[in-house]
Amino acid sequence: MSAAPAKPSLNALLERFGGVVRRLSEVEVSETGEAPRVGAAPRGLATGLEPLDRALAEGGLPLGVSVLASPKAVGGASEIAARTLARLQGERPCLVAWVDPSRSLFAPGLERRGIDLARLLVLRPHGENRAMGALELVGSGAFAAVVVDLEDPWGSEEAREPVAPQGMEEPEARAALRRALAQEERFLRRLGEASKRSGCAVLVLTDSTRRRQAPLPASLRLTCSMPSLHTLLVHVDHDRRGTPPARVTVPLTLGPGVARATRSLAHAAAR
Repeated sequence: MSAAPAKPSLNALLERFGGVVRRLSEVEVSETGEAPRVGAAPRGLATGLEPLDRALAEGGLPLGVSVLASPKAVGGASEIAARTLARLQGERPCLVAWVDPSRSLFAPGLERRGIDLARLLVLRPHGENRAMGALELVGSGAFAAVVVDLEDPWGSEEAREPVAPQGMEEPEARAALRRALAQEERFLRRLGEASKRSGCAVLVLTDSTRRRQAPLPASLRLTCSMPSLHTLLVHVDHDRRGTPPARVTVPLTLGPGVARATRSLAHAAAR
C-alpha cells in the first residue's frame, strides 16, 4: 500500500503560488515551515449572528462546504463569512484563508469585524490557479476555515448572458454555460472531499442572481440579502442536518467606520 502524500507546509504553499499570494500581515510560521497546528474547526462553526446560529441544526455553519449566496453587489454572504472567521479566531488562535479572485477584500473592514489580520492568508489567483489554489489551501491542514469567492472561475459570466457575446452563437454560448456549471459543481465536490480529509471548514461565496440548472452540492446553502446596512435577511435553503427551510432576520451592529466603508463599496459597485 502506497503512503499517503504529505500535506504541503505553509511555506511550500507560499512558494507554490508565488506572486499571487498576498499576506495582509505576517503569518506565524515555525522553523520547520509548518503553520501552528490548532486542530480542526469545532462542530457547528458559530457565525456570531445569534438569530442565524439558533436557526441552524448545528448551532452554526457545519464542517464541510457551506454555500453562501447573495446578490453580487450587496455583500450579505461576505458579511456572514467575515463574522464567522472573526468568531472562530476569537474562540482560539488559528489561521484562516480567503480566496479573493475579484480583489474585493477591504482589510480595515475585516479588522473592524474582529478578524486577526496576522493570521489571515489572502490568495488572489489568476486563470487556472483559481480552483487549484483553493483546493490546496483547504487540503493543506494549515487552516481552520477557508472562504472561497466563486467569482466566475471558468468564464461563465459571459456565457450566462441572455444575448450571446459578440462572435459567439447562442447555442455555443449555452454549451459554454453548461460546461462552466459542470466544472463548478465538480470543483465544489472536490472541495468537500478535501475538507473531510483536513477538517477545514469551507465557506463558498456565490452570486444568488446566477441561473443554475441544479443547486450547488453543499452541506448547507444559505441565500442572503441586506435591505439596509443594519439588517441581514437569510433564507436557509438546505441543511444536511435537517433544518427546515426558514427565513431569518438578523440585526447588524456596524461601527461608524464599517458603515462608511460599506456605503463606499456599494456606491463604487453601482457606478
